[in-house]
Amino acid sequence: MRKLRIATIGVGPSAHARSSSHIDTIVKLHDHYELCAFCDRSEQRLQEAGEAYGVKAQYTRLDSMLAQEKPDVVIRLTPKDSTVPLCLTVLEAGVHLINEIPIASTLPQADALIDAAARNHVKMEIAENVWVWPEEQLKRRIARAGLLGTITHGRFNYPCGTYHGLSTIRKILGCDPVRALGIDGEHTIDPSTYLDFTGRERTLCKWEAGVFQFPGAPGEPGSINILYEMPTKGRRHVAKWEIEGTGGHLDGDALFLYRDLEEIEIPFRYDYEAVGDEQVISRLWVDTDPLVEWINPFVSYRVGSSGGARQYGVSGKDEIARACILDSLYRAVVDDAEPDYGHANARKDLEAWIAVRESAWRGNQWVDLPITELTSVEKAIHKELICRYGHDPIADREKLLETTYVRGGVLWDLLGWL
Repeated sequence: MRKLRIATIGVGPSAHARSSSHIDTIVKLHDHYELCAFCDRSEQRLQEAGEAYGVKAQYTRLDSMLAQEKPDVVIRLTPKDSTVPLCLTVLEAGVHLINEIPIASTLPQADALIDAAARNHVKMEIAENVWVWPEEQLKRRIARAGLLGTITHGRFNYPCGTYHGLSTIRKILGCDPVRALGIDGEHTIDPSTYLDFTGRERTLCKWEAGVFQFPGAPGEPGSINILYEMPTKGRRHVAKWEIEGTGGHLDGDALFLYRDLEEIEIPFRYDYEAVGDEQVISRLWVDTDPLVEWINPFVSYRVGSSGGARQYGVSGKDEIARACILDSLYRAVVDDAEPDYGHANARKDLEAWIAVRESAWRGNQWVDLPITELTSVEKAIHKELICRYGHDPIADREKLLETTYVRGGVLWDLLGWL
Protein backbone atom coordinates (compact mmCIF):
# COMPACT_ATOMS: atom_id res chain seq x y z
CA MET A 1 0.00 0.00 0.00
CA ARG A 2 1.10 3.51 -0.74
CA LYS A 3 1.64 5.55 2.43
CA LEU A 4 0.58 9.18 2.65
CA ARG A 5 2.53 11.66 4.75
CA ILE A 6 0.14 13.24 7.23
CA ALA A 7 0.66 16.22 9.54
CA THR A 8 -1.60 17.63 12.22
CA ILE A 9 -2.51 21.23 12.99
CA GLY A 10 -3.04 21.10 16.72
CA VAL A 11 -1.98 18.44 19.21
CA GLY A 12 -4.53 19.30 21.89
CA PRO A 13 -4.22 21.06 25.24
CA SER A 14 -3.24 17.79 26.95
CA ALA A 15 -2.35 14.19 26.23
CA HIS A 16 -5.97 13.23 27.02
CA ALA A 17 -7.61 15.67 24.59
CA ARG A 18 -9.65 14.51 21.61
CA SER A 19 -6.80 15.58 19.32
CA SER A 20 -4.66 12.84 20.82
CA SER A 21 -7.30 10.22 20.04
CA HIS A 22 -7.13 11.20 16.36
CA ILE A 23 -3.35 10.85 16.44
CA ASP A 24 -3.64 7.45 18.13
CA THR A 25 -5.85 6.24 15.28
CA ILE A 26 -3.48 7.61 12.63
CA VAL A 27 -0.68 5.59 14.20
CA LYS A 28 -2.81 2.42 14.13
CA LEU A 29 -3.44 2.83 10.37
CA HIS A 30 0.25 2.24 9.83
CA ASP A 31 -0.01 1.20 6.18
CA HIS A 32 -2.19 4.20 5.28
CA TYR A 33 -0.24 7.05 6.83
CA GLU A 34 3.18 8.16 7.99
CA LEU A 35 2.85 10.73 10.78
CA CYS A 36 5.40 13.29 9.63
CA ALA A 37 4.90 16.57 11.54
CA PHE A 38 3.03 18.47 14.24
CA CYS A 39 2.05 22.13 14.24
CA ASP A 40 0.79 23.90 17.36
CA ARG A 41 1.06 27.31 19.02
CA SER A 42 2.27 25.73 22.28
CA GLU A 43 5.91 24.73 22.21
CA GLN A 44 5.45 22.75 25.41
CA ARG A 45 2.63 20.64 23.95
CA LEU A 46 4.61 20.20 20.72
CA GLN A 47 7.52 18.78 22.68
CA GLU A 48 5.28 16.52 24.76
CA ALA A 49 3.40 15.19 21.72
CA GLY A 50 6.60 14.84 19.72
CA GLU A 51 8.14 12.68 22.44
CA ALA A 52 4.96 10.63 22.86
CA TYR A 53 4.65 9.80 19.16
CA GLY A 54 8.27 9.98 18.01
CA VAL A 55 7.66 12.97 15.73
CA LYS A 56 10.70 15.21 15.48
CA ALA A 57 9.30 17.71 12.95
CA GLN A 58 7.58 20.29 15.15
CA TYR A 59 6.39 23.73 14.04
CA THR A 60 4.62 26.72 15.53
CA ARG A 61 3.95 28.22 12.07
CA LEU A 62 1.68 26.45 9.59
CA ASP A 63 3.23 28.00 6.51
CA SER A 64 6.68 26.81 7.60
CA MET A 65 5.44 23.27 8.16
CA LEU A 66 3.75 23.12 4.76
CA ALA A 67 6.82 24.49 2.96
CA GLN A 68 9.41 22.33 4.68
CA GLU A 69 7.60 19.03 5.28
CA LYS A 70 5.39 18.97 2.16
CA PRO A 71 2.79 16.60 3.65
CA ASP A 72 0.27 14.84 1.42
CA VAL A 73 -2.48 15.33 3.99
CA VAL A 74 -3.13 17.68 6.90
CA ILE A 75 -5.73 17.09 9.61
CA ARG A 76 -7.02 20.15 11.48
CA LEU A 77 -7.52 19.52 15.19
CA THR A 78 -7.75 23.13 16.36
CA PRO A 79 -10.68 25.19 17.76
CA LYS A 80 -13.55 26.05 15.41
CA ASP A 81 -12.77 29.76 15.10
CA SER A 82 -9.48 28.83 13.41
CA THR A 83 -11.10 26.74 10.68
CA VAL A 84 -11.19 29.08 7.70
CA PRO A 85 -7.76 30.75 7.85
CA LEU A 86 -5.95 27.49 8.60
CA CYS A 87 -7.86 25.33 6.14
CA LEU A 88 -7.65 27.87 3.32
CA THR A 89 -3.88 27.97 3.83
CA VAL A 90 -3.66 24.18 3.59
CA LEU A 91 -5.86 23.96 0.51
CA GLU A 92 -4.15 26.84 -1.30
CA ALA A 93 -0.86 25.00 -0.73
CA GLY A 94 -2.28 22.07 -2.72
CA VAL A 95 -2.48 19.72 0.28
CA HIS A 96 -5.36 17.33 0.95
CA LEU A 97 -7.32 18.08 4.10
CA ILE A 98 -9.28 16.42 6.89
CA ASN A 99 -11.22 19.21 8.54
CA GLU A 100 -12.91 18.79 11.92
CA ILE A 101 -16.61 19.63 12.03
CA PRO A 102 -18.34 21.77 11.08
CA ILE A 103 -16.85 22.54 7.67
CA ALA A 104 -16.97 26.27 8.62
CA SER A 105 -19.06 28.69 10.66
CA THR A 106 -21.17 30.04 7.77
CA LEU A 107 -22.12 28.95 4.27
CA PRO A 108 -19.98 31.62 2.50
CA GLN A 109 -17.00 30.39 4.51
CA ALA A 110 -17.79 26.79 3.56
CA ASP A 111 -18.05 27.82 -0.10
CA ALA A 112 -14.63 29.49 0.10
CA LEU A 113 -13.10 26.19 1.28
CA ILE A 114 -14.96 24.18 -1.34
CA ASP A 115 -13.76 26.55 -4.07
CA ALA A 116 -10.16 26.40 -2.85
CA ALA A 117 -10.21 22.60 -2.87
CA ALA A 118 -11.59 22.52 -6.42
CA ARG A 119 -9.13 25.11 -7.76
CA ASN A 120 -6.17 23.30 -6.27
CA HIS A 121 -7.39 19.81 -7.20
CA VAL A 122 -7.23 18.45 -3.68
CA LYS A 123 -9.60 16.34 -1.59
CA MET A 124 -11.33 17.51 1.59
CA GLU A 125 -13.02 15.19 4.06
CA ILE A 126 -14.88 16.57 7.08
CA ALA A 127 -14.44 14.60 10.30
CA GLU A 128 -18.10 13.95 11.09
CA ASN A 129 -17.87 10.88 13.29
CA VAL A 130 -21.33 9.96 14.58
CA TRP A 131 -22.81 8.72 11.28
CA VAL A 132 -20.02 6.11 11.05
CA TRP A 133 -20.33 4.76 14.59
CA PRO A 134 -21.09 1.02 14.24
CA GLU A 135 -24.64 1.46 15.59
CA GLU A 136 -25.43 4.12 13.01
CA GLN A 137 -24.00 2.04 10.17
CA LEU A 138 -26.20 -0.86 11.32
CA LYS A 139 -29.28 1.40 11.51
CA ARG A 140 -28.81 2.40 7.87
CA ARG A 141 -28.61 -1.26 6.89
CA ILE A 142 -31.80 -1.98 8.86
CA ALA A 143 -33.65 0.84 7.08
CA ARG A 144 -32.32 -0.22 3.66
CA ALA A 145 -33.43 -3.81 4.34
CA GLY A 146 -36.99 -2.51 4.67
CA LEU A 147 -37.48 -3.76 8.22
CA LEU A 148 -39.00 -0.44 9.33
CA GLY A 149 -41.48 -0.38 6.48
CA THR A 150 -42.23 3.13 5.24
CA ILE A 151 -40.52 5.67 7.50
CA THR A 152 -43.06 8.17 8.81
CA HIS A 153 -41.66 10.14 11.75
CA GLY A 154 -38.64 10.70 14.00
CA ARG A 155 -37.08 12.74 16.76
CA PHE A 156 -33.65 13.45 18.13
CA ASN A 157 -32.06 15.08 21.12
CA TYR A 158 -28.52 16.37 20.83
CA PRO A 159 -26.85 18.53 23.48
CA CYS A 160 -24.57 20.53 21.16
CA GLY A 161 -26.76 21.46 18.20
CA THR A 162 -28.32 19.61 15.29
CA TYR A 163 -25.13 18.63 13.49
CA HIS A 164 -24.34 15.07 14.61
CA GLY A 165 -27.92 13.90 14.98
CA LEU A 166 -29.15 15.43 11.75
CA SER A 167 -26.23 14.09 9.67
CA THR A 168 -27.00 10.61 10.98
CA ILE A 169 -30.75 10.85 10.37
CA ARG A 170 -30.18 12.18 6.85
CA LYS A 171 -28.14 9.06 6.12
CA ILE A 172 -30.78 6.74 7.58
CA LEU A 173 -33.58 8.41 5.59
CA GLY A 174 -31.49 8.67 2.45
CA CYS A 175 -32.73 12.19 1.64
CA ASP A 176 -32.34 15.81 2.70
CA PRO A 177 -34.70 18.12 4.61
CA VAL A 178 -36.71 20.60 2.55
CA ARG A 179 -37.50 23.11 5.29
CA ALA A 180 -36.95 23.82 9.00
CA LEU A 181 -38.89 25.47 11.80
CA GLY A 182 -37.18 26.55 15.01
CA ILE A 183 -37.56 28.16 18.41
CA ASP A 184 -34.81 29.14 20.82
CA GLY A 185 -34.26 30.69 24.22
CA GLU A 186 -31.95 31.03 27.19
CA HIS A 187 -32.08 31.07 30.96
CA THR A 188 -29.80 32.09 33.77
CA ILE A 189 -28.27 29.70 36.28
CA ASP A 190 -26.18 29.98 39.42
CA PRO A 191 -22.57 30.17 38.13
CA SER A 192 -21.34 28.12 41.07
CA THR A 193 -23.30 25.11 39.78
CA TYR A 194 -22.11 24.75 36.22
CA LEU A 195 -18.76 24.64 34.41
CA ASP A 196 -19.01 24.38 30.63
CA PHE A 197 -16.74 22.23 28.47
CA THR A 198 -14.19 25.06 28.23
CA GLY A 199 -13.82 25.06 32.01
CA ARG A 200 -15.59 28.42 32.45
CA GLU A 201 -18.41 29.14 34.86
CA ARG A 202 -21.60 29.83 32.94
CA THR A 203 -24.41 32.12 34.01
CA LEU A 204 -26.47 31.72 30.83
CA CYS A 205 -27.62 28.54 29.09
CA LYS A 206 -28.98 28.55 25.54
CA TRP A 207 -31.43 26.05 24.06
CA GLU A 208 -33.18 25.46 20.75
CA ALA A 209 -35.74 23.10 19.29
CA GLY A 210 -37.43 22.63 15.98
CA VAL A 211 -38.85 20.50 13.21
CA PHE A 212 -37.12 19.33 10.04
CA GLN A 213 -39.43 18.30 7.22
CA PHE A 214 -38.17 15.62 4.86
CA PRO A 215 -39.88 14.44 1.67
CA GLY A 216 -41.96 11.27 2.05
CA ALA A 217 -41.29 8.05 0.21
CA PRO A 218 -41.89 8.19 -3.56
CA GLY A 219 -45.54 7.55 -4.27
CA GLU A 220 -46.49 7.95 -0.62
CA PRO A 221 -48.62 10.88 0.62
CA GLY A 222 -47.31 13.40 3.14
CA SER A 223 -43.82 14.03 4.46
CA ILE A 224 -41.53 12.88 7.25
CA ASN A 225 -41.28 15.24 10.21
CA ILE A 226 -38.22 14.98 12.44
CA LEU A 227 -38.54 16.70 15.83
CA TYR A 228 -35.33 18.10 17.34
CA GLU A 229 -34.17 19.51 20.66
CA MET A 230 -30.88 20.94 21.89
CA PRO A 231 -31.49 21.07 25.65
CA THR A 232 -29.72 23.45 27.98
CA LYS A 233 -26.22 22.42 28.94
CA GLY A 234 -26.22 20.31 32.06
CA ARG A 235 -24.00 17.63 33.47
CA ARG A 236 -25.91 14.87 31.61
CA HIS A 237 -25.36 15.09 27.88
CA VAL A 238 -27.83 12.63 26.36
CA ALA A 239 -27.76 12.09 22.60
CA LYS A 240 -30.53 9.93 21.23
CA TRP A 241 -32.76 9.56 18.20
CA GLU A 242 -35.80 7.51 17.25
CA ILE A 243 -36.99 6.63 13.75
CA GLU A 244 -40.55 5.35 13.28
CA GLY A 245 -41.93 3.37 10.37
CA THR A 246 -45.03 1.41 9.46
CA GLY A 247 -43.29 -1.88 10.27
CA GLY A 248 -41.21 -0.95 13.30
CA HIS A 249 -38.97 1.66 14.85
CA LEU A 250 -35.42 2.35 16.04
CA ASP A 251 -35.07 3.61 19.60
CA GLY A 252 -31.51 4.29 20.70
CA ASP A 253 -29.58 1.06 20.10
CA ALA A 254 -32.52 -1.28 19.72
CA LEU A 255 -34.87 -2.32 16.93
CA PHE A 256 -38.58 -2.83 17.56
CA LEU A 257 -40.68 -4.72 15.00
CA TYR A 258 -44.47 -4.97 14.82
CA ARG A 259 -45.48 -8.63 14.42
CA ASP A 260 -48.84 -10.31 15.07
CA LEU A 261 -50.23 -7.37 17.03
CA GLU A 262 -47.10 -7.28 19.22
CA GLU A 263 -44.05 -5.02 19.49
CA ILE A 264 -40.96 -7.22 19.53
CA GLU A 265 -37.66 -5.79 20.80
CA ILE A 266 -34.56 -7.00 18.96
CA PRO A 267 -31.40 -5.68 20.68
CA PHE A 268 -28.20 -4.81 18.88
CA ARG A 269 -25.56 -7.47 19.53
CA TYR A 270 -21.79 -7.04 19.49
CA ASP A 271 -19.26 -9.75 18.71
CA TYR A 272 -15.61 -9.36 19.67
CA GLU A 273 -12.38 -10.87 18.41
CA ALA A 274 -9.18 -11.34 20.40
CA VAL A 275 -6.27 -9.44 18.81
CA GLY A 276 -3.21 -9.83 20.99
CA ASP A 277 -4.31 -9.08 24.54
CA GLU A 278 -7.26 -6.90 23.48
CA GLN A 279 -10.87 -7.55 22.59
CA VAL A 280 -11.82 -5.75 19.38
CA ILE A 281 -15.34 -5.17 18.05
CA SER A 282 -15.67 -7.50 15.05
CA ARG A 283 -19.38 -7.40 14.27
CA LEU A 284 -22.64 -5.68 15.22
CA TRP A 285 -25.89 -7.36 14.23
CA VAL A 286 -29.58 -7.91 14.81
CA ASP A 287 -31.20 -11.33 14.82
CA THR A 288 -33.75 -10.70 12.10
CA ASP A 289 -34.84 -12.53 8.98
CA PRO A 290 -32.93 -11.70 6.93
CA LEU A 291 -30.04 -11.12 9.35
CA VAL A 292 -28.65 -7.58 9.20
CA GLU A 293 -25.05 -6.99 10.25
CA TRP A 294 -22.12 -4.60 10.13
CA ILE A 295 -18.57 -6.00 9.93
CA ASN A 296 -15.60 -4.05 11.33
CA PRO A 297 -13.07 -3.62 8.48
CA PHE A 298 -10.36 -2.49 10.91
CA VAL A 299 -10.08 -5.50 13.23
CA SER A 300 -6.49 -6.30 12.20
CA TYR A 301 -5.46 -2.74 13.14
CA ARG A 302 -6.94 -3.17 16.66
CA VAL A 303 -9.35 -0.33 15.85
CA GLY A 304 -12.46 -0.73 17.97
CA SER A 305 -10.56 -2.09 20.92
CA SER A 306 -12.15 -2.35 24.34
CA GLY A 307 -8.82 -1.05 25.62
CA GLY A 308 -9.16 2.23 23.73
CA ALA A 309 -9.53 5.58 25.49
CA ARG A 310 -13.11 6.35 26.55
CA GLN A 311 -14.49 9.77 25.67
CA TYR A 312 -18.04 11.11 25.87
CA GLY A 313 -19.26 7.68 26.94
CA VAL A 314 -17.81 5.86 23.91
CA SER A 315 -14.54 4.06 23.34
CA GLY A 316 -14.13 1.52 20.55
CA LYS A 317 -17.01 2.79 18.43
CA ASP A 318 -15.58 6.31 18.13
CA GLU A 319 -12.17 4.89 17.26
CA ILE A 320 -13.88 3.02 14.42
CA ALA A 321 -15.47 6.28 13.28
CA ARG A 322 -12.09 8.04 13.26
CA ALA A 323 -10.62 5.19 11.23
CA CYS A 324 -13.49 5.47 8.74
CA ILE A 325 -12.75 9.17 8.28
CA LEU A 326 -9.02 8.61 7.80
CA ASP A 327 -9.64 5.67 5.46
CA SER A 328 -12.14 7.73 3.45
CA LEU A 329 -9.64 10.48 2.75
CA TYR A 330 -6.90 7.94 2.05
CA ARG A 331 -9.01 6.15 -0.59
CA ALA A 332 -10.13 9.48 -2.06
CA VAL A 333 -6.51 10.50 -2.62
CA VAL A 334 -5.09 7.17 -3.76
CA ASP A 335 -8.03 6.19 -5.96
CA ASP A 336 -8.97 9.74 -7.04
CA ALA A 337 -12.47 9.24 -5.62
CA GLU A 338 -14.88 11.39 -3.63
CA PRO A 339 -14.67 11.19 0.18
CA ASP A 340 -17.47 9.31 1.92
CA TYR A 341 -18.85 12.37 3.74
CA GLY A 342 -17.05 15.25 2.01
CA HIS A 343 -17.90 18.90 1.57
CA ALA A 344 -21.33 18.39 -0.02
CA ASN A 345 -22.70 16.51 3.00
CA ALA A 346 -20.94 18.85 5.42
CA ARG A 347 -22.46 21.91 3.78
CA LYS A 348 -25.97 20.42 3.91
CA ASP A 349 -25.66 19.71 7.64
CA LEU A 350 -24.29 23.19 8.35
CA GLU A 351 -27.10 24.71 6.27
CA ALA A 352 -29.79 22.83 8.23
CA TRP A 353 -28.13 23.81 11.51
CA ILE A 354 -28.27 27.47 10.48
CA ALA A 355 -31.84 27.14 9.21
CA VAL A 356 -33.39 26.06 12.51
CA ARG A 357 -31.86 29.01 14.40
CA GLU A 358 -32.65 31.41 11.55
CA SER A 359 -36.26 30.30 11.79
CA ALA A 360 -36.27 31.13 15.49
CA TRP A 361 -34.76 34.56 14.81
CA ARG A 362 -37.43 35.24 12.16
CA GLY A 363 -40.18 34.73 14.72
CA ASN A 364 -40.63 30.99 14.16
CA GLN A 365 -41.19 31.11 10.42
CA TRP A 366 -40.43 28.12 8.20
CA VAL A 367 -37.07 28.42 6.39
CA ASP A 368 -36.85 26.64 3.05
CA LEU A 369 -33.83 24.52 2.17
CA PRO A 370 -31.53 25.05 0.43
CA ILE A 371 -30.95 28.58 1.77
CA THR A 372 -30.59 31.11 -1.04
CA GLU A 373 -29.52 34.26 0.82
CA LEU A 374 -27.19 35.26 3.64
CA THR A 375 -29.05 34.73 6.91
CA SER A 376 -29.11 36.98 9.96
CA VAL A 377 -27.49 34.14 11.93
CA GLU A 378 -24.53 34.09 9.55
CA LYS A 379 -24.24 37.87 9.60
CA ALA A 380 -24.07 37.77 13.41
CA ILE A 381 -21.41 35.02 13.34
CA HIS A 382 -19.32 36.88 10.79
CA LYS A 383 -19.58 40.17 12.70
CA GLU A 384 -18.53 38.52 15.96
CA LEU A 385 -15.55 36.76 14.34
CA ILE A 386 -14.23 40.07 12.97
CA CYS A 387 -14.91 41.84 16.27
CA ARG A 388 -13.09 39.15 18.24
CA TYR A 389 -10.08 38.65 15.98
CA GLY A 390 -9.84 41.93 14.08
CA HIS A 391 -9.80 40.45 10.57
CA ASP A 392 -12.04 38.80 8.00
CA PRO A 393 -11.33 35.03 8.09
CA ILE A 394 -11.49 34.72 4.28
CA ALA A 395 -10.04 37.98 2.95
CA ASP A 396 -7.44 38.39 5.71
CA ARG A 397 -6.61 34.76 6.45
CA GLU A 398 -2.84 35.30 6.47
CA LYS A 399 -3.19 37.88 9.26
CA LEU A 400 -4.98 35.27 11.39
CA LEU A 401 -2.44 32.45 11.08
CA GLU A 402 -0.56 33.49 14.24
CA THR A 403 -3.70 34.01 16.31
CA THR A 404 -4.30 31.93 19.43
CA TYR A 405 -7.80 30.43 19.43
CA VAL A 406 -9.69 29.08 22.43
CA ARG A 407 -12.15 26.20 22.81
CA GLY A 408 -15.77 27.05 22.21
CA GLY A 409 -15.35 30.34 20.43
CA VAL A 410 -17.99 32.31 18.58
CA LEU A 411 -20.46 29.50 17.86
CA TRP A 412 -20.51 28.46 21.52
CA ASP A 413 -20.75 31.96 22.99
CA LEU A 414 -23.24 33.35 20.47
CA LEU A 415 -25.48 30.35 19.82
CA GLY A 416 -24.64 27.60 22.33
CA TRP A 417 -23.38 25.31 19.54
CA LEU A 418 -20.33 23.08 19.99
